[in-house]
Amino acid sequence: MRAMSSMRRADGDLDRVKDRPGGRSSQIREAVKAAVHEELIATGYAELSYRNIARRAGVDASTLYRRWPTRPRLVADLLLGLSDEFVTIPDTGTLEGDLTDLLQQIVQGLADVRTRKVALSLAIAASDGDEEVTEVMRTFWHHRFAAASVILDRAYDRGEIAGSHPCDLIIENLTTAAWFRAIFSQRPIDKTFVEKRVAATLKLLT
Repeated sequence: MRAMSSMRRADGDLDRVKDRPGGRSSQIREAVKAAVHEELIATGYAELSYRNIARRAGVDASTLYRRWPTRPRLVADLLLGLSDEFVTIPDTGTLEGDLTDLLQQIVQGLADVRTRKVALSLAIAASDGDEEVTEVMRTFWHHRFAAASVILDRAYDRGEIAGSHPCDLIIENLTTAAWFRAIFSQRPIDKTFVEKRVAATLKLLT
């Protein structure tokens, strides 16, 4: 029996906008994604407006409402797209290598001040009880945990781990400290930090 994570792939759970690469729809989506990113940095989630996004993207507001009928859908599509672009699921041949590569990618992404600003604005909105942001974050992390579950499946197939492990808890254990340091404590995230987080995570699995 293969190792099973508590979060499986769920591509059908979110009706993400998918377009033919290079087509007009794809160009619109990229323009809108960039506009949403800029607006989140400039105003935060609370002040995010379709009108301002449409103006930045150079499209009609009706196009946004038709393709992204709610703000959570709009922001979730942005976050998932950015995550897919900048954090790929590694396949190094070992569990330690995969966890190290994954954490290094996340650390590199968090080095970008724009990424930190977006994450902080969403965290603040969620802490204020904004249900829309809660929906966005749950959708985002559900998909990321599901994608990362293949790391544990491969490790099980190679005989590196035994039994079933909750992927969400494992990935949280690996990455949470990096997010905390990057956004809140501002403590350094260096090679030693990555090595210690990977070692601590491996102890939970082996």
